[in-house]
Amino acid sequence: MHSAVSRREFLGLLGLSGKMLVLSQVDVGREILNLVEFASESSGFPGGHRPIHLRALVNIGYHPIRTVWTAPNHTAQDFIGWIRDLQPDTLVRFFSGPLNGALPLGQLAGYPHPDETMTVLEFVQNCLNACANVNSTTLIPRFVTSVYADGISALTRTAQDFWSIMSNLSPPQTLLSLDIWNDNQYTDGVATGIITALRNIGFQGFACGANAALGVPNGLASFALFDEGEKPLSHFGGTLSQQPSIRVGYTQTDFPYPLHQWLSWPPDKQADMISSFFQSQGHIGSVPFFYPPYIYWSDINAPEGHGDFGEYAYDSTQIFTSPSGPYGGKSIYEITRELMNQYNSLSTS
Repeated sequence: MHSAVSRREFLGLLGLSGKMLVLSQVDVGREILNLVEFASESSGFPGGHRPIHLRALVNIGYHPIRTVWTAPNHTAQDFIGWIRDLQPDTLVRFFSGPLNGALPLGQLAGYPHPDETMTVLEFVQNCLNACANVNSTTLIPRFVTSVYADGISALTRTAQDFWSIMSNLSPPQTLLSLDIWNDNQYTDGVATGIITALRNIGFQGFACGANAALGVPNGLASFALFDEGEKPLSHFGGTLSQQPSIRVGYTQTDFPYPLHQWLSWPPDKQADMISSFFQSQGHIGSVPFFYPPYIYWSDINAPEGHGDFGEYAYDSTQIFTSPSGPYGGKSIYEITRELMNQYNSLSTS
């Protein structure tokens, strides 16, 4: 445990005014236990075993909200159709950053048809409706905690923007995947204050970082993501030993670099890797590892680009294996669907 924080600092994290009282280690621990109890009672973790990572919407900057469509070669109906076809029960990091829910998709930068009148909120709802076994933990957005650098009020304001989308879905969605949260990034008091502030808005379950950060007090994280190949699995095992409150974990292939590297491989090798991922699903502690497929991802509308990686998209519907090879010319998308049905069938849910 880190040193105690003042009650004024702790309440400041919650956007409240505080008295000059000392928050002891016991007080921090009690608040964490309250979070554990809350998450347990609220099912504050995803229960699905057919996750996909599919992102159509991002926010460029935070205030004002500038919602951007990431897939200029695909429409809303393509995304909805993929979800209906694949029948996932978890949409992992489905959008990044707060969104303008009232904006018609046709007005978004990057959307291929300016006459599309479906709003951002309607699109997200239609994608949620297309999932299997929909519940309050089906759709998980990406929330970048680096906004905390501008203070807890900035983080709270951004979280309220997220909540304006999540609370207006049916059913309301209550999970957040917190990104840019590295090992030991925050003191116990700061970390607890951040999670408490998010919980007070209405969110109920959290993943801390893309690699299940070490040093997070037990009780704050209720699920975890882990970037395949970024760190050894022993790192995740260490996280689990620290944080038994983590109930489920998903392994993903990150971007830009890992996915950019995939593009340099022949499609047959990509299919081999994906097959290996699904075949090697197992358990570490009590947390099952799943390998969600990347269906489509691009962020070519982002003005900052991707540095050394340039601008690229990974569209598995358009990557085909060799006709004479073991996969018979099938697309990476088709192969992923078959693997989902073989290893993570709906009948086992």
